[in-house]
Amino acid sequence: MLRRGVARFVRRSWVRRIFWGATITFAVVAVAIAGLWWRLSSGPIELEMATIDCIAKCLPDLVETVEQTAAAFPGGAAQSLAQVGS
Repeated sequence: MLRRGVARFVRRSWVRRIFWGATITFAVVAVAIAGLWWRLSSGPIELEMATIDCIAKCLPDLVETVEQTAAAFPGGAAQSLAQVGS
């Protein structure tokens, strides 16, 4: 009797959707973790390209937009961004 109830429950479409969704999500996360592990085993990841100075040189329009937005708020954030961009 219990076996039939469990089988009937598992056959429901929403149970199958949740099962396959969770399985696919787990597989994607496992592949991402394995890829990161493999990459980190080769040595440290360079983060130089993500520094403020590099962003200021590569995307001056973005820095200008952030400065204009920061100028609307008190606290001197625009001044510190202007120093980095120059």
